[in-house]
Amino acid sequence: MEKSLIQQVGEATFPVTKPQTASGRVPDFSGVLDFYLNWHEVEGHSPATISAFRQHISAFFNDVAAPLEQVGTIQIVQHLHTLKARGLSPFTVRSRFRHLSAFFNWAATWELIERDPMKKLKQPTVPRIRKPFMTDDDFARLLAVCPEHTFLGSRDRAMLLVTATAGLRVSELVSLQLDSVNLQTRMIRVIGKGAKQRTVPLHLEAHRAMLKYFAIRRRRWGHDPSPALWISEEGSALRHNGAKMMMSRLRTRSGVTVKDAWHVLRRTWAAAAVRQ
Repeated sequence: MEKSLIQQVGEATFPVTKPQTASGRVPDFSGVLDFYLNWHEVEGHSPATISAFRQHISAFFNDVAAPLEQVGTIQIVQHLHTLKARGLSPFTVRSRFRHLSAFFNWAATWELIERDPMKKLKQPTVPRIRKPFMTDDDFARLLAVCPEHTFLGSRDRAMLLVTATAGLRVSELVSLQLDSVNLQTRMIRVIGKGAKQRTVPLHLEAHRAMLKYFAIRRRRWGHDPSPALWISEEGSALRHNGAKMMMSRLRTRSGVTVKDAWHVLRRTWAAAAVRQ
């Protein structure tokens, strides 16, 4: 099995030590948490992932009010039961379990605690829910409100087609740069989760939409105002929130009611890929 970056660094020749105070004791929880989050950053995890770990683990220790080395299985089970009693969804409880499990496994590996208190616990089950997909009719309605002769229309149309035919996450979509796309080979270089790079083909229809977008973009500015692939009307890079606002605008104009449409587009692509 391939070793993680943490394991590799732990076996390296340069000094890497677990966090300790001057007395040799494990520092308080906040110090351990900072150390843990720093390692996630070193391993290339996204800011959103690191923020989720901070939120879940901090909430747990605020609830149990016990030092790290004194946390046992009973406190963890009681905490998860409390979340359920508060009316939190099974998916939230499962997410808390997963984040805590990763943290305590890490703490045991680094010998900050004698044993992993979650090692024998099973992950909570969640109900199976049928998730929505983007119908051909809904997608056609989204495209219909993207006039390809305008700057915004050509950009929005190209973004929709790239997402629907290449299966990109919205975070991957908005992080694309001009040099991420090779229009001659019809390939896109994508940086995904964990800074992992992959290359995906550009569908013929998406390729045509990209050519139209580039032509209008050059005609509008005469130069590239930003190295970002997707830009606003002001010429600045389009960010995650901008993509969400764009989709909200398209849904309102088209009458498409599906929520979280970017993710639904990716899920639809994945299901089609499996069928093929």
